[in-house]
Amino acid sequence: MAGFTANDVFRDIEMIATSGGTTKERSARAEQRIDQFQSDLAEQRFQPGEADKIKAQLRKKLEDAINNPRNVGIIASVFLAALDWL
Repeated sequence: MAGFTANDVFRDIEMIATSGGTTKERSARAEQRIDQFQSDLAEQRFQPGEADKIKAQLRKKLEDAINNPRNVGIIASVFLAALDWL
């Protein structure tokens, strides 16, 4: 099973955002990671509301990354694609 915590997924997306490839390629890989995250969450038996809490944590991390002035261009675009996909 892949990691399903907000921190795990955010670190993976951050690595994707700063890796090589076109914006389209990086965004597609980030979207795939979000798909895996969603699948991992669905397989777990959480207390009611816990999966939503984890999603909200990831959403907040992605929003913070988008709003960080150091993340511009392709990097910001990849974070935005991941957030949109979430």
